[in-house]
Amino acid sequence: MSRQPVSQQRYAVRRLAVATVLALGVFGAVKGVASLAEKEASGEEPPASAAGDGSGAPATGASGTPTTLAPTTVAPTTQPERSGPPTEDNPARVLVIGDSDAGTFGPYLEIVADKWDGVVDIETDYKVSSGLARPDFYNWPAHLRELLSTRDPDVIVVTFGGNDAQGLTLENGDVVEGLPTQDPEAWTTEYVARVNEMLDIMLEDPDRVVIWVGIPNAKDPEFTDRLRVQDQAVRQALEAHPDAIFVDTWSIFDGVNGGIAELVIDPRDGEAKPVRQSDGFHLNEDGAAILAEKIADRIEAVLDEMGAEL
Repeated sequence: MSRQPVSQQRYAVRRLAVATVLALGVFGAVKGVASLAEKEASGEEPPASAAGDGSGAPATGASGTPTTLAPTTVAPTTQPERSGPPTEDNPARVLVIGDSDAGTFGPYLEIVADKWDGVVDIETDYKVSSGLARPDFYNWPAHLRELLSTRDPDVIVVTFGGNDAQGLTLENGDVVEGLPTQDPEAWTTEYVARVNEMLDIMLEDPDRVVIWVGIPNAKDPEFTDRLRVQDQAVRQALEAHPDAIFVDTWSIFDGVNGGIAELVIDPRDGEAKPVRQSDGFHLNEDGAAILAEKIADRIEAVLDEMGAEL
Protein backbone atom coordinates (compact mmCIF):
# COMPACT_ATOMS: atom_id res chain seq x y z
CA MET A 1 0.00 0.00 0.00
CA SER A 2 1.48 3.37 -0.97
CA ARG A 3 1.77 6.07 1.65
CA GLN A 4 0.34 9.51 0.99
CA PRO A 5 2.97 12.26 1.32
CA VAL A 6 2.82 14.50 4.36
CA SER A 7 3.25 18.23 3.76
CA GLN A 8 6.51 19.69 5.03
CA GLN A 9 4.63 22.27 7.09
CA ARG A 10 2.41 19.66 8.75
CA TYR A 11 5.36 17.38 9.37
CA ALA A 12 7.36 20.21 10.96
CA VAL A 13 4.48 21.04 13.32
CA ARG A 14 4.18 17.42 14.41
CA ARG A 15 7.95 17.07 14.84
CA LEU A 16 7.80 20.06 17.21
CA ALA A 17 4.99 18.39 19.14
CA VAL A 18 6.99 15.17 19.42
CA ALA A 19 10.08 17.04 20.62
CA THR A 20 7.98 18.71 23.33
CA VAL A 21 6.62 15.34 24.46
CA LEU A 22 10.11 13.85 24.61
CA ALA A 23 11.25 16.77 26.76
CA LEU A 24 8.37 16.09 29.16
CA GLY A 25 9.33 12.43 29.27
CA VAL A 26 12.91 13.27 30.21
CA PHE A 27 11.67 15.73 32.83
CA GLY A 28 9.51 12.99 34.32
CA ALA A 29 12.41 10.50 34.50
CA VAL A 30 14.10 10.16 37.88
CA LYS A 31 17.37 8.36 38.77
CA GLY A 32 17.99 5.97 41.66
CA VAL A 33 16.61 2.61 42.77
CA ALA A 34 14.60 2.43 46.01
CA SER A 35 12.43 -0.15 47.72
CA LEU A 36 9.03 0.96 48.98
CA ALA A 37 8.86 -2.07 51.23
CA GLU A 38 12.17 -1.20 52.94
CA LYS A 39 11.06 2.39 53.49
CA GLU A 40 7.79 1.23 55.01
CA ALA A 41 9.59 -1.22 57.33
CA SER A 42 11.95 1.51 58.55
CA GLY A 43 9.06 3.86 59.35
CA GLU A 44 10.06 6.36 56.68
CA GLU A 45 7.58 7.85 54.27
CA PRO A 46 7.50 5.85 51.00
CA PRO A 47 9.17 7.68 48.10
CA ALA A 48 7.15 8.90 45.16
CA SER A 49 8.51 5.98 43.14
CA ALA A 50 10.77 2.98 43.43
CA ALA A 51 11.49 2.89 39.72
CA GLY A 52 14.97 3.87 38.60
CA ASP A 53 17.41 4.24 35.77
CA GLY A 54 15.27 6.62 33.76
CA SER A 55 11.97 4.86 34.37
CA GLY A 56 9.93 8.06 34.44
CA ALA A 57 8.99 7.94 38.15
CA PRO A 58 6.66 10.57 39.67
CA ALA A 59 8.48 13.82 40.40
CA THR A 60 8.39 15.02 43.99
CA GLY A 61 8.29 18.47 45.54
CA ALA A 62 10.10 19.73 48.63
CA SER A 63 7.57 17.97 50.86
CA GLY A 64 8.30 14.58 49.27
CA THR A 65 4.79 14.27 47.87
CA PRO A 66 4.23 13.60 44.17
CA THR A 67 4.23 16.73 42.05
CA THR A 68 1.15 16.66 39.87
CA LEU A 69 2.02 17.50 36.29
CA ALA A 70 -0.73 18.58 33.94
CA PRO A 71 -1.59 15.69 31.60
CA THR A 72 -2.07 16.21 27.91
CA THR A 73 -5.73 15.44 27.45
CA VAL A 74 -8.34 15.77 24.75
CA ALA A 75 -11.19 18.24 25.24
CA PRO A 76 -14.44 16.69 26.56
CA THR A 77 -16.93 15.87 23.84
CA THR A 78 -19.72 13.42 23.30
CA GLN A 79 -19.02 11.05 20.43
CA PRO A 80 -21.82 10.04 18.02
CA GLU A 81 -22.74 6.37 17.76
CA ARG A 82 -20.89 4.56 15.00
CA SER A 83 -22.84 3.41 11.96
CA GLY A 84 -21.22 1.67 9.01
CA PRO A 85 -17.54 1.21 8.13
CA PRO A 86 -14.98 3.96 8.76
CA THR A 87 -14.92 6.67 6.10
CA GLU A 88 -13.60 10.22 5.87
CA ASP A 89 -17.04 11.47 6.95
CA ASN A 90 -17.37 8.76 9.61
CA PRO A 91 -13.80 8.10 10.83
CA ALA A 92 -12.83 5.35 13.25
CA ARG A 93 -12.03 6.82 16.65
CA VAL A 94 -8.67 5.77 18.11
CA LEU A 95 -7.78 6.81 21.66
CA VAL A 96 -4.15 6.55 22.85
CA ILE A 97 -3.73 6.47 26.64
CA GLY A 98 -0.94 5.84 29.12
CA ASP A 99 2.22 7.42 30.46
CA SER A 100 4.89 9.53 28.73
CA ASP A 101 5.61 6.63 26.35
CA ALA A 102 2.08 7.02 24.95
CA GLY A 103 2.72 10.73 24.58
CA THR A 104 5.94 9.97 22.71
CA PHE A 105 4.70 7.56 20.03
CA GLY A 106 1.21 9.11 19.81
CA PRO A 107 2.21 12.05 17.57
CA TYR A 108 4.14 9.72 15.25
CA LEU A 109 1.10 7.45 15.08
CA GLU A 110 -0.86 10.42 13.76
CA ILE A 111 1.75 10.94 11.05
CA VAL A 112 1.58 7.28 10.03
CA ALA A 113 -2.23 7.52 9.98
CA ASP A 114 -2.07 10.05 7.13
CA LYS A 115 -1.85 7.14 4.71
CA TRP A 116 -5.41 6.15 5.67
CA ASP A 117 -6.89 9.24 3.96
CA GLY A 118 -8.86 10.57 6.92
CA VAL A 119 -10.71 7.40 7.92
CA VAL A 120 -9.11 7.55 11.40
CA ASP A 121 -9.38 10.20 14.11
CA ILE A 122 -6.55 9.75 16.67
CA GLU A 123 -6.55 11.46 20.07
CA THR A 124 -4.03 11.06 22.88
CA ASP A 125 -4.57 11.32 26.65
CA TYR A 126 -1.43 10.68 28.66
CA LYS A 127 0.02 11.48 32.07
CA VAL A 128 3.76 11.83 32.56
CA SER A 129 5.20 9.50 35.25
CA SER A 130 1.92 7.65 35.74
CA GLY A 131 0.99 3.98 35.65
CA LEU A 132 -0.93 1.31 37.53
CA ALA A 133 1.55 0.94 40.40
CA ARG A 134 0.78 4.22 42.17
CA PRO A 135 -2.95 5.08 42.27
CA ASP A 136 -2.05 7.48 45.07
CA PHE A 137 -0.21 9.52 42.43
CA TYR A 138 -2.63 9.01 39.53
CA ASN A 139 -5.68 6.74 39.50
CA TRP A 140 -5.92 5.43 35.93
CA PRO A 141 -9.05 3.26 36.36
CA ALA A 142 -10.96 6.25 37.76
CA HIS A 143 -9.65 8.55 35.02
CA LEU A 144 -10.43 5.98 32.33
CA ARG A 145 -14.05 5.66 33.45
CA GLU A 146 -14.39 9.43 33.41
CA LEU A 147 -12.76 9.59 29.99
CA LEU A 148 -15.00 6.93 28.49
CA SER A 149 -18.08 8.68 29.82
CA THR A 150 -17.47 11.35 27.16
CA ARG A 151 -15.59 9.24 24.63
CA ASP A 152 -16.67 6.22 22.65
CA PRO A 153 -13.48 5.08 20.91
CA ASP A 154 -13.54 2.19 18.47
CA VAL A 155 -9.92 1.38 19.33
CA ILE A 156 -7.90 2.08 22.48
CA VAL A 157 -4.11 1.93 22.33
CA VAL A 158 -2.74 1.68 25.88
CA THR A 159 0.73 1.47 27.40
CA PHE A 160 2.33 1.79 30.83
CA GLY A 161 6.12 1.78 30.98
CA GLY A 162 8.90 1.66 33.53
CA ASN A 163 6.97 3.67 36.12
CA ASP A 164 5.27 0.41 37.08
CA ALA A 165 8.41 -1.67 37.67
CA GLN A 166 8.36 -0.66 41.33
CA GLY A 167 6.45 -1.30 44.55
CA LEU A 168 2.65 -1.28 44.42
CA THR A 169 0.50 0.96 46.60
CA LEU A 170 -3.18 1.49 47.27
CA GLU A 171 -4.94 4.77 46.56
CA ASN A 172 -4.27 5.90 50.14
CA GLY A 173 -0.54 5.30 49.67
CA ASP A 174 -0.30 2.07 51.69
CA VAL A 175 2.31 -0.29 50.26
CA VAL A 176 0.96 -3.73 49.33
CA GLU A 177 3.94 -5.15 47.43
CA GLY A 178 7.64 -4.31 47.21
CA LEU A 179 9.74 -4.35 44.07
CA PRO A 180 8.75 -6.89 41.39
CA THR A 181 11.91 -8.91 42.00
CA GLN A 182 11.42 -9.18 45.78
CA ASP A 183 8.40 -11.48 45.53
CA PRO A 184 7.64 -11.95 41.81
CA GLU A 185 4.65 -14.24 42.37
CA ALA A 186 2.84 -11.93 44.79
CA TRP A 187 3.73 -8.82 42.76
CA THR A 188 2.48 -10.48 39.56
CA THR A 189 -0.83 -11.48 41.17
CA GLU A 190 -1.49 -7.89 42.26
CA TYR A 191 -0.37 -6.31 38.99
CA VAL A 192 -2.38 -8.76 36.88
CA ALA A 193 -5.47 -7.72 38.84
CA ARG A 194 -4.76 -4.07 38.02
CA VAL A 195 -4.25 -4.79 34.32
CA ASN A 196 -7.44 -6.85 34.29
CA GLU A 197 -9.36 -3.96 35.84
CA MET A 198 -8.23 -1.65 33.03
CA LEU A 199 -9.05 -4.24 30.38
CA ASP A 200 -12.49 -4.87 31.85
CA ILE A 201 -13.27 -1.14 31.74
CA MET A 202 -12.02 -0.72 28.18
CA LEU A 203 -13.84 -3.83 26.96
CA GLU A 204 -17.20 -3.07 28.57
CA ASP A 205 -18.18 -2.24 24.99
CA PRO A 206 -17.84 -5.62 23.22
CA ASP A 207 -17.31 -3.88 19.87
CA ARG A 208 -14.26 -1.97 21.10
CA VAL A 209 -10.75 -3.16 20.26
CA VAL A 210 -7.86 -2.80 22.74
CA ILE A 211 -4.24 -2.75 21.60
CA TRP A 212 -1.90 -3.09 24.60
CA VAL A 213 1.63 -1.88 23.84
CA GLY A 214 4.23 -3.72 25.91
CA ILE A 215 7.41 -2.32 27.43
CA PRO A 216 11.01 -2.63 26.23
CA ASN A 217 13.93 -3.83 28.31
CA ALA A 218 16.57 -1.46 29.70
CA LYS A 219 20.33 -1.05 29.59
CA ASP A 220 20.60 -1.59 33.35
CA PRO A 221 20.33 -5.35 34.16
CA GLU A 222 18.65 -4.87 37.55
CA PHE A 223 16.03 -2.57 36.07
CA THR A 224 15.52 -5.05 33.21
CA ASP A 225 14.87 -7.83 35.76
CA ARG A 226 12.04 -5.76 37.24
CA LEU A 227 10.69 -4.85 33.82
CA ARG A 228 10.66 -8.52 32.82
CA VAL A 229 8.34 -9.37 35.73
CA GLN A 230 6.04 -6.54 34.68
CA ASP A 231 6.07 -7.58 31.01
CA GLN A 232 5.23 -11.18 31.89
CA ALA A 233 2.41 -10.03 34.18
CA VAL A 234 0.79 -8.07 31.33
CA ARG A 235 1.07 -11.09 29.02
CA GLN A 236 -0.57 -13.25 31.71
CA ALA A 237 -3.47 -10.78 32.08
CA LEU A 238 -4.00 -10.67 28.33
CA GLU A 239 -4.44 -14.45 28.25
CA ALA A 240 -7.82 -13.89 29.91
CA HIS A 241 -8.71 -11.32 27.24
CA PRO A 242 -7.93 -13.09 23.95
CA ASP A 243 -9.66 -10.38 21.92
CA ALA A 244 -7.11 -7.80 23.07
CA ILE A 245 -4.08 -7.29 20.82
CA PHE A 246 -0.55 -7.24 22.26
CA VAL A 247 2.36 -5.36 20.70
CA ASP A 248 5.57 -7.11 21.79
CA THR A 249 7.78 -4.05 22.24
CA TRP A 250 10.39 -6.07 24.13
CA SER A 251 11.26 -8.21 21.09
CA ILE A 252 11.38 -5.18 18.76
CA PHE A 253 14.11 -3.44 20.77
CA ASP A 254 15.86 -6.45 22.36
CA GLY A 255 19.52 -7.02 21.49
CA VAL A 256 21.00 -10.31 20.28
CA ASN A 257 22.63 -10.97 23.67
CA GLY A 258 19.62 -10.04 25.78
CA GLY A 259 20.58 -6.40 26.32
CA ILE A 260 19.18 -3.42 24.49
CA ALA A 261 19.63 -3.28 20.73
CA GLU A 262 22.21 -0.66 19.86
CA LEU A 263 20.65 -0.24 16.39
CA VAL A 264 17.23 -1.10 14.96
CA ILE A 265 16.16 -1.03 11.31
CA ASP A 266 13.83 1.89 10.64
CA PRO A 267 11.07 0.70 8.26
CA ARG A 268 10.66 4.24 6.94
CA ASP A 269 14.00 4.20 5.14
CA GLY A 270 15.61 0.80 5.82
CA GLU A 271 18.49 2.32 7.83
CA ALA A 272 19.80 1.00 11.17
CA LYS A 273 19.49 3.66 13.87
CA PRO A 274 19.98 4.14 17.63
CA VAL A 275 16.55 3.99 19.29
CA ARG A 276 17.10 4.85 22.97
CA GLN A 277 17.47 8.03 24.95
CA SER A 278 20.54 8.54 27.13
CA ASP A 279 18.78 6.99 30.16
CA GLY A 280 19.04 3.57 28.51
CA PHE A 281 15.29 2.91 28.63
CA HIS A 282 13.05 5.48 26.97
CA LEU A 283 12.80 5.47 23.19
CA ASN A 284 14.23 8.41 21.28
CA GLU A 285 12.45 10.00 18.31
CA ASP A 286 13.45 7.26 15.85
CA GLY A 287 12.55 4.54 18.34
CA ALA A 288 9.13 6.10 18.92
CA ALA A 289 8.55 6.33 15.18
CA ILE A 290 9.53 2.68 14.67
CA LEU A 291 7.15 1.59 17.44
CA ALA A 292 4.40 3.74 15.93
CA GLU A 293 4.82 1.89 12.63
CA LYS A 294 4.35 -1.45 14.42
CA ILE A 295 1.24 -0.20 16.22
CA ALA A 296 -0.12 1.21 12.96
CA ASP A 297 0.10 -2.26 11.41
CA ARG A 298 -2.25 -3.56 14.11
CA ILE A 299 -4.63 -0.63 13.69
CA GLU A 300 -4.69 -1.12 9.93
CA ALA A 301 -5.74 -4.75 10.40
CA VAL A 302 -8.56 -3.62 12.70
CA LEU A 303 -9.71 -1.01 10.18
CA ASP A 304 -9.79 -3.66 7.49
CA GLU A 305 -11.98 -5.86 9.68
CA MET A 306 -14.28 -2.86 10.23
CA GLY A 307 -14.77 -2.59 6.48
CA ALA A 308 -12.69 0.52 5.84
CA GLU A 309 -11.45 0.98 2.26
CA LEU A 310 -7.74 1.62 2.71
